[in-house]
Amino acid sequence: MRIALVSDVYLPRLGGIEVQVADLAKHLRAAGHEVRVVTATPGPSAEGVARLVPPVPLPAPVNPWAGPALRAELAAADVVHVHLGVVAPFASTAAKIALAARRPTVVTWHSLLSGVPIPYAGRWRRWMQGGVVRTAVSAAAAEQVRTVTRLPSPIDVLPNGISVDDWAALDALPSRLRPGDPVRMVSAIRFARRKRPLQLIRLARRIRRLVPSDQPLELVVAGAGPLWEPVRRRVQAAGADWISLPGRLSRKELARLYQRSHLYLNPGRMESFGIAALEARTAGLAVAGLADTGLTEFIRHGVDGVLAPTDRELADGVAALIVDPGALNAILEHNRSVRPEQSWDNVVRATLAAYDRAIAVRERED
Repeated sequence: MRIALVSDVYLPRLGGIEVQVADLAKHLRAAGHEVRVVTATPGPSAEGVARLVPPVPLPAPVNPWAGPALRAELAAADVVHVHLGVVAPFASTAAKIALAARRPTVVTWHSLLSGVPIPYAGRWRRWMQGGVVRTAVSAAAAEQVRTVTRLPSPIDVLPNGISVDDWAALDALPSRLRPGDPVRMVSAIRFARRKRPLQLIRLARRIRRLVPSDQPLELVVAGAGPLWEPVRRRVQAAGADWISLPGRLSRKELARLYQRSHLYLNPGRMESFGIAALEARTAGLAVAGLADTGLTEFIRHGVDGVLAPTDRELADGVAALIVDPGALNAILEHNRSVRPEQSWDNVVRATLAAYDRAIAVRERED
């Protein structure tokens, strides 16, 4: 099958959509399919990647002049798979072109949609009525798309995928916790407003106040971004020497960090899925995050971690877990022994099933 994966953003930019599209392309090729990534993101030439960059430099990966080249790329595909963030003009143009050309089309929403402009809702409504197969990376994201478009049409969940063996190094995990043992919390986020890094520090400091003062506690927050320096200043001003900010870490470095840790803190409110949290869950950590986000795809409260509706209640739940090693050990042992369902083998099967549905829609209409 010839597959076109379309995304405004792609490597070498780093982010959830960029990495997921690259990994999906790799795994679809491994399954025997011909895959071409079509993007407006500039970068080095690579086999199987069409970079339709604008003729003049622009501050974002968009290309208002891409129409003719997009038509040529999509015409050669058996299936077009469009990946959308909150604002995705390049991928949205591709969806419009694919529908007009009656190409089998799958659309996947990767973001929660708070504040989406009304014109996008109208556009998505037309797509839904035009024969696209609608998917989102989580039930939370799917529900927001249904709310914004005001259509009862079902939206399937097509989750992000994970290479389980890259993270589940079970032989290197710490032994069972005993009362008073040091507890290491970790997080890996982009230091940008949407990811709430400053709120993460506030959350961690509340946890520190709630647990006994003689309980050793550590927080390592990996990542980079525009708010890294304000966060560093906040940590320094608070004298919180138990919080460290090592900067961006590679996947291997993060895996090694997780293998020495116990709890993963995820502060995001607009988390459509939470691939970093899934990586930590796969490595065997208990995951703590906010309810009504995409984390509910793989975290059950009290089984895989802690979910709560507010930051304050989340801090309370994490602190209660830290002072109860038996409860924390039960979650750690579950997460080390039960692998998540979002392995790439499962995600590729679900993705190909969505492609088959898109092809069937066009065959019925034609």
